[in-house]
Order: sequence, then C-alpha cells, then structure tokens
Amino acid sequence: MRILSQPAYPGTVTVTEAIALLSASIADTDHQFWACGLSLVDPNVVTPSVLLGHRQVTETYLLALAVHRGGRFVTIDRSVPLIAVPGASEEHLTEL
Repeated sequence: MRILSQPAYPGTVTVTEAIALLSASIADTDHQFWACGLSLVDPNVVTPSVLLGHRQVTETYLLALAVHRGGRFVTIDRSVPLIAVPGASEEHLTEL
C-alpha cells in the first residue's frame, strides 16, 4: 500500500484503492497469511554483516520469511542480497 500510493510510483493509486487491491488479493484462494515470527538477531535467519544499510532490512526480512515458509518474495527492489539469508536461492526471490 505504501508503494502503490506514493505519488512518484507509476500508476499510483489512492490509499483507499490500495487497500481495496490488498483486500482482493487476500480474498483470493491462493493467498496464505504468513505471521512475522522470525527474529533478525537469529544468525540462522539473517547474516547481518552482509547488509549494507537500513534500506535492505525490511526486504531481507521478507526474503527470510519466504525462505522459512518455502515461498517466494516478489519485489521491485533490485538490491535484495540473497547471501544475507541462509538457504536463500533464486527460487525464493523475484525482482520485477
């Protein structure tokens, strides 16, 4: 919602429209909720020495969550370091 509603984002939508899009995605039968139950201080989850700055923290956490759940993290950010998450491979990450 944060990205889609930013005025600089191509095809920007209002926050209300972004929430409606999220609601539609959640209602889809392919949707699966993943609780944020991993700890960034666990060395089996993230290798902090690989992170170059604060902008990589959220994306790296989401990649770790995808690895933990056997899923895929899809992002528009092209700087997510696979090596920051133990066990991560190209199958866990899609950069648009």
